[in-house]
Amino acid sequence: MNLTLIKGQEVPLNVESSWLFIESYQGKLSVRLDATGEEFTLPSGSVLRYGKPMGRILLSGEGELSFEHGSGDFTPPVEGQKLEIQAMPKVELLPGQSMKVSELPNVTLEEGQTIRVHVGDNLIGRRGELPLPIPANANRKGVIIKAPSSNTGLVSIKGFELEAGETVTIETTAAFELSGKAPDTAQLLEY
Repeated sequence: MNLTLIKGQEVPLNVESSWLFIESYQGKLSVRLDATGEEFTLPSGSVLRYGKPMGRILLSGEGELSFEHGSGDFTPPVEGQKLEIQAMPKVELLPGQSMKVSELPNVTLEEGQTIRVHVGDNLIGRRGELPLPIPANANRKGVIIKAPSSNTGLVSIKGFELEAGETVTIETTAAFELSGKAPDTAQLLEY
């Protein structure tokens, strides 16, 4: 929570919290519990652990205040402190989402464990007159597309143009269409 405190004015706040963390404040903040009259002076980065709900509190000071409050255990963050993660939650990607991995930990295989590498045996080649629709194929890794040297016009893939004799490789399982003018053709090799 963020507040702007004005010198000489108390700001009342009702909190059903057992702790108050002063995230940032210039100087010392005065916190008074309205019910008991207890008063605390807190610098930036400090935690007031009261142990039971504080109720109505009165804040006084001058300047910008950023604080958090809550119930239960609280340990304030320490700048530069390292965090060790013991376990990660399950991560699921939606269709079409991708993830870039820049570093992996060392992998150790236990006795009896194996790694299987699957090489596809589904090679599909074809040639067709333009325009040529290419259906989606979830088992396909990619497509090599060639504009034969006998073509007189361009083969276009969503605005990407191939001149006669040029080839492009696209790694996709999605449907797309090769456009151009008949009698020009395109050659495809799906893998």
